[in-house]
Amino acid sequence: MLGRAALDHLHAQPPLRVWSVIVTLFGDLVLDEGREASPAPLATASLLTLMETMGIDAAQTRTALSRLVANGTLNRERAGRASFHTLTPSAMRAFREASELIYGRQVPKPDGSFELILTDKTADRSAARQMLTEQGFRMIGTTSALKPSHSGAANLKVPDGAMHGTFVPDAATKALVANLFEVPALAAAYASFNAAFARLATAGPTDDADAFIARLCLVHQFRRLVLKDPFLPADCLPSPWPGVEARKLFDSLLAKLRVASRRHFNVVVTQTNI
Repeated sequence: MLGRAALDHLHAQPPLRVWSVIVTLFGDLVLDEGREASPAPLATASLLTLMETMGIDAAQTRTALSRLVANGTLNRERAGRASFHTLTPSAMRAFREASELIYGRQVPKPDGSFELILTDKTADRSAARQMLTEQGFRMIGTTSALKPSHSGAANLKVPDGAMHGTFVPDAATKALVANLFEVPALAAAYASFNAAFARLATAGPTDDADAFIARLCLVHQFRRLVLKDPFLPADCLPSPWPGVEARKLFDSLLAKLRVASRRHFNVVVTQTNI
């Protein structure tokens, strides 16, 4: 069973963060890969059933839902005795932006240079550091930050008083850049993903529920990798870069699972809303 094997692989990588699996479910199936403009509220009963399919019990799911409501990711609504969850507007925007990357509709294209920000003269270095970190910068020291430059990327938010320039690494500094962006760890994680899902790709799902399990495991684990990827220039990465194979594998498997997994999701939502 493809789904069972994928689920075993997911649970073998502790700690399993239930709230993060629920985030994957909303971004993938509730938002229909980020394309759904106004998704219907998802009943708590549906969530409990879907998470039980993933080997996650009701108590864990309810605790995770409470956390997501508390941190502003989800809204909880009541209709009679039933409760429903929807994404908050801010979470909806963030999920749609992430979906462009996860599903390959808008992948960053490195242009070979790096954005360099110096915060020595900023009034609030802590706030400046937070602003830069949220944009994907890595701090070189206490007042220097670096981020790969991507063609067509949105304008940077530069802290007031900061200096902004560009940097092109030479042979001597490429290894330092790779370490700064934790390339060895990311490469190992991509390679682990490829090894696990290449084995799973040799067998198809046994039924719609199996396809749903396999899809959620696939999207969940790929999402966690690709959203951490800084998309460095190729000459700052080992060759071959396992992220390339991971993307091909993800796209191929998702295409195989898409219809049957959606069918199972729709059946559960319909039955638990009655």
